[in-house]
Amino acid sequence: AMSQIWRFDLSSQPEGTAVDVNATHAKIPLYVETLAGYSRTYHALNDEHETGIVTAVFLRNPYSVVTSKGHSAMLEKYHTLTYDGRLSTPKADRVKQDLAKRTERAQKDAEK
Repeated sequence: AMSQIWRFDLSSQPEGTAVDVNATHAKIPLYVETLAGYSRTYHALNDEHETGIVTAVFLRNPYSVVTSKGHSAMLEKYHTLTYDGRLSTPKADRVKQDLAKRTERAQKDAEK
């Protein structure tokens, strides 16, 4: 299981992102970039915890595998700033091994 919270600072959004706010609601516009801070804990993984910044776009999406009343979706790109817990490194280890074996020619091609 995982728990997560986002914090959208409505006074500090990208130019062109206007959020309408009243006493009970915040209307986030569709199809524009929003920014938020986030904090999440992975309870199933010994309470590993991370914080960071998320770029999000809200959009219409009537399709859902969970409900027949699907309405919208949120696209997210996470940028982790802090992480407390054991990091999994097999993918990074494989990249390091591949880089160590890379020829000079392959490196030059990769940099193009």
